Amino acid sequence: MIKEIINVAGKFIENIKPLTLASKSTYRLIKEIGCLDSSIQINEIDVYNELLKCPECIMQWVEASGNQKDGDSWHFGANTNGKYWVSRLANENENRSYQQTIYTDGNKACANFITHLIEYYKELYQEGV
Repeated sequence: MIKEIINVAGKFIENIKPLTLASKSTYRLIKEIGCLDSSIQINEIDVYNELLKCPECIMQWVEASGNQKDGDSWHFGANTNGKYWVSRLANENENRSYQQTIYTDGNKACANFITHLIEYYKELYQEGV
C-alpha cells in the first residue's frame, strides 16, 4: 500500500497533462487505494523508506502539490538552495493559520508531507467529502 501511495503523484501528473474532466485529484487517487479508513495507519518511517527506493517521487510530489487547487490543505515544495518545505494553510473559521517546516532532506520532507496529507484526507473522508 505504501508503494502505491508514493506513486500517486506520478499518476496525478500523468492524469493532468491533457487536463480533462476525467482528471483525478490526489484525494481521489489516494481514496481509490483504500487507505482513508480510520483503522489504517500510515507510518512516516515506512513512507520514508519507500521513498528511498523512488528518488523521482519527491519531485513528482512537489509538482503535484503545486497543482493542488485547495488552499486549505498541506503543501510541499522545494526552493533553489536545496531545501524543502512542508506547510499547512488552514481556514479555521476565517482565522487563517499557517505553519511551515523546512527540511534539508527531501525524503524526510516528502514523507512528512504525504503522512500529513493522508491524515487531512482521512478527516475529509470522515466528513463525507
